[in-house]
Amino acid sequence: MNAPKGNQLKDFVGNYTVTITDTNGCTDTDAMDVAVNALPVIVTSNDTSICPDGAAQLSASGGNAYLWSPASTLDNVNSTTPVATPDNTETYTVRVTDANTCVNTATVTVTVFAPPTVVVSNDTAICIGSTISITATGGSDAFSVGT
Repeated sequence: MNAPKGNQLKDFVGNYTVTITDTNGCTDTDAMDVAVNALPVIVTSNDTSICPDGAAQLSASGGNAYLWSPASTLDNVNSTTPVATPDNTETYTVRVTDANTCVNTATVTVTVFAPPTVVVSNDTAICIGSTISITATGGSDAFSVGT
């Protein structure tokens, strides 16, 4: 019997009895049940975006064992909720195994925003009591000035 593929598996569900007869005319019989288990249904966190040097909490459920990849920017590849700290946009794949040892995969993409470019006024020296105008560009929100 050839190995079934895809939807053909449903045609093989059931009980099979095999009887063997040897050259002496002796027989032996054995039976087996064939069941087709569904793949784990994986629920993952949504794709997300972070700023450079940021972190994203990923999550997956639907199985008994988890393996995330690529591993280099994850804090725990076997966690249901690893923290990702990629330098560049990365698509993470989670491999989920259920109690029947069936395996399914899903992906979560973490997009890393490009860092803003800050441009400020030139260095300058002033005397006590004088004022200076500082100009900064490169962002869309308010900025702060530190000393």
